[in-house]
Amino acid sequence: MKKILLLITLTVFLSCGEKDPCEDVIIDILQQTLLIELVDSSGNNLIENNKYVADNIYVERDGYKNLPSVYSDESFIPDAYRNLIFLTIYGTEKNENIWTVFLNNEETDTLKIDLKTEDVSCSVTFYEILNVSYNDINYDLIDLGNNTYKITVVK
Repeated sequence: MKKILLLITLTVFLSCGEKDPCEDVIIDILQQTLLIELVDSSGNNLIENNKYVADNIYVERDGYKNLPSVYSDESFIPDAYRNLIFLTIYGTEKNENIWTVFLNNEETDTLKIDLKTEDVSCSVTFYEILNVSYNDINYDLIDLGNNTYKITVVK
């Protein structure tokens, strides 16, 4: 009887290991957003002045389109974020993060983003932007807070 009680106690004790810290975790994935402002040499926004039509602009990576890419008339978007190209950041560390920006039927641009990936708990990957080039010109990132960054491209 003692052996059975000992066996039951050991079984219960050994089966009550530490709980997986990721079990039952609801993760709000922290995403980074890159905003691209296209301006002329005088600083005028080229989407706002209709050189590029917001509804025609989209961004593509590896054959996947990101739509909508530009918000111009939506009331829920603050004025400071209107007429900018929105891009949610994802990719790899291997310099394969090349995006095609379709401005209209005749004009496309190339965006390259160098990333560093960091694995966070519960199998979540966070992407850190190391460098951004647009049409082979490197741009400094402007940190707008809340994991949102912006570049201003003079065309």
